[in-house]
Amino acid sequence: MKFIIMKKLKSAFSLVELAVVIVIVGIMIAGIIQSSRLINNMRLNVARDLTQSSAMPWINYIVTWYDATAGDAFNEKETNDGNNISRWNGAEVRYQDRINLVQENNDKKPKYIIHGMNGLPSVKFDGVNDILESEFSNQDVLTYRSASIFAVFEVKNIDTTKRTLFFNKGDCGKQLDLAMNINNSSGSIGVASGYNGETACSTSNATYSSAGFIKGFERVIASVVINQGPIASDSTDNVKIYRNGNIDSSNSINSGNANNFNSSLMVNDQRYAYNNNKFYVGAKNGGVNDFSFFDGMIGEMIIFNRSLNNEDRNEIERYLGKKWGIKIKNYEQ
Repeated sequence: MKFIIMKKLKSAFSLVELAVVIVIVGIMIAGIIQSSRLINNMRLNVARDLTQSSAMPWINYIVTWYDATAGDAFNEKETNDGNNISRWNGAEVRYQDRINLVQENNDKKPKYIIHGMNGLPSVKFDGVNDILESEFSNQDVLTYRSASIFAVFEVKNIDTTKRTLFFNKGDCGKQLDLAMNINNSSGSIGVASGYNGETACSTSNATYSSAGFIKGFERVIASVVINQGPIASDSTDNVKIYRNGNIDSSNSINSGNANNFNSSLMVNDQRYAYNNNKFYVGAKNGGVNDFSFFDGMIGEMIIFNRSLNNEDRNEIERYLGKKWGIKIKNYEQ
């Protein structure tokens, strides 16, 4: 009898022990999850502090600015990891209203990634049909022949298929396309205007970087500065392309054009977009069908309506590099 009682007590004690272990493990898991959230919040707050303390808000002629770490960039209900996003709000900039990006079609919505580039929120495009467009058609992004474009992104797949980061759709022949693999140069980044066979518009002329500009699953800052005229005397160069602050190429968009510009249609108007057309991110729009879909993540994109000097460009690249964990060359070029 005594043996039976002791055995029962031992069994009961084992069950209690098991329950205690389960509770302890549960507490530990909850603590780990909570700690992970705290670390994520700290990382995000540091990124936002970097943005606020940078010179970015004070550099003139920002046209639009998309920052995946901004507190009001997305609808709060769409900021769980892997959520489809219906909008990406532009930052509030001086001189004009925000240019917000939207998408109503669920099949075309990119995804919100919490632990994206450098562990920060990023927007993921699938390379198949994801695309965002400006909310209204009367907010032109680039209205002059000069511009400065900064994009922080990571490409999933490097191939020779053209993939567009953004497309500014003006009248026929007056568009501006920032894309990778322009002219089938694998791993390049470049700018072009006009269409190239997709519609009846004029042929596209492009300036593009070296083929090794982009590598798969590697974060990069692409900076493109477009000048109205030649950068220096006795030169036709009016475009410079930088990779993480390093000069990659310096040449003319269309050397055959005395005005050093993509399309002869823009010579008289001296601007890319106008007439109530839209701005697209993640693909190119052909009026009927979208194409050249971007395959990867975008963390931040900043567009100016003028060609920045080296000092301002360096300042922006240093800010982006520190925020997104990308090593930047620290001198003017």
